[in-house]
Amino acid sequence: DALATPGRYSADYIETILELFGEIISSVLKVEAPIEASRLARLVANCLGLQQVRKQRIDLICHLIPEENFTRTPFGDFVWASPSQIESWKEYRQSGPTAERQLNEISPTEYINALTDIIKHHRSLSREDGVRTLAGVFGFDRLTKKSRDHIEAVVDYSIQKEFFSSDEDGRLRVI
Repeated sequence: DALATPGRYSADYIETILELFGEIISSVLKVEAPIEASRLARLVANCLGLQQVRKQRIDLICHLIPEENFTRTPFGDFVWASPSQIESWKEYRQSGPTAERQLNEISPTEYINALTDIIKHHRSLSREDGVRTLAGVFGFDRLTKKSRDHIEAVVDYSIQKEFFSSDEDGRLRVI
């Protein structure tokens, strides 16, 4: 609330609050990056004891994050621990049988890294097998219309960005 009502508290108090937010954001990013921006803000607010986090508070928390830590994608805004992590990250985090993250909370980079790993293992993969395997990797065992549409859009995006090629038979290959 101190951040939402400027002038109500001293500059020292505001600085202390900003440092606290910075420490919490950094702690969450160490574990979760890349993380969808709204999810990050909700987790930060949860760390401070807030369970219901409205959009206004999400926006406020997101404004505390340096712009260079963001990537803006057609699938959402994602926050990284550092700008160098954006360029060098080649990992992905598998989910168990119950997906901990929603489809839109997984960075396209994670989908691309997972699909790269899968295709390299098989040399090539049909688009359908790629979509199904990706769904499973991230804990979406039932391929619903929503999950299929999202994952197919990510595969299309990755082909457009030239991470993969798709031959005349629809097989995906790493470029």
